[in-house]
Amino acid sequence: MLEKTVKRGSLMAQGIETIALRPKVAERFGSTGGLLVVYVQPSTEAFKGGLRSGDVIETIDGQPVYRSGAYTVTIPQNPEVVSTCVRRNREKIV
Repeated sequence: MLEKTVKRGSLMAQGIETIALRPKVAERFGSTGGLLVVYVQPSTEAFKGGLRSGDVIETIDGQPVYRSGAYTVTIPQNPEVVSTCVRRNREKIV
């Protein structure tokens, strides 16, 4: 069973709605595990930075979101810049 730990308000507070992908499903996106972006609010910095529905978030600030069968996401309080590695159409985008 996969565990999912998301710091309260982290992604949703950033206007990003995601679902965790099991490794077998993640393979279809060219990933080993991550969070599938379902919706990005258009007025957010994430949207302005290029994050789109259908992207698979693999890392946030260099930290994998999927590790050892568990999902963990931590967004710094009031981040100015957050680097995110995603898969889009099986290609890696930073």
